[in-house]
Amino acid sequence: MPNTVRAPAEGLPSITRRSFLAKSAATIPAAGLAAIIPASAVAFETPADIKLLIAEHERALAASDVAWGVVSDIDDAMGPRIFPKAQWGKVLLGRDDDGNDQFKPLFAYSEDAINEQCDRDIEHGRDFFGKRPGWLDGREQRRQRLLAEFRAQVAERDAAEVACGLSAARDAARAKSDLVEERLQAILDFPYASLAEFRVALAHIVDCCERGVEGVIEDETLADFAKRIVGVAS
Repeated sequence: MPNTVRAPAEGLPSITRRSFLAKSAATIPAAGLAAIIPASAVAFETPADIKLLIAEHERALAASDVAWGVVSDIDDAMGPRIFPKAQWGKVLLGRDDDGNDQFKPLFAYSEDAINEQCDRDIEHGRDFFGKRPGWLDGREQRRQRLLAEFRAQVAERDAAEVACGLSAARDAARAKSDLVEERLQAILDFPYASLAEFRVALAHIVDCCERGVEGVIEDETLADFAKRIVGVAS
């Protein structure tokens, strides 16, 4: 069964939950969430502990920025490199002036994607070709050939990234990012006992959202955080 499909419509807008949250966070005004708590309610001195956690979070963010900057520099210096892929089919674009079919190759960029396409190919072709001797074996052999080609490219890419230090730099940067998440979680888990503490933490979280710093606070987490504010205020 030929792995040929019609080309989908191009230029259609798409949106992911990640991009939606990022754009939504960018629309929050600087005083938005912090203004929930009136200044009159926090005239007293804010305890130092929450300020210390915020400072640690900022230091972790700065260290993460530096680490990922190193990754970017090495990545740029590598120049062109291998992006592992396997061609599982082709899409018919139309015909040229001489009447020849014009195709665009279709690639899978992960082992999961390769298996998904091969499974779909078998499922679609089973009713038409499944009774032919050796048909299914041929489909499975094709799967293994595509996987072998992909894995060989991955191994070549990984070896190049190890040789230039990119892998080590990326591992170090990921560790810094993990620390950022830990520091942010410490702020969220802090045992708030006053509106003053909440106000300082909220101002910091809103500032982080507006700056677009790494780390995502899920909607449910913010909702729980808001409930805790209500509990302290009531």
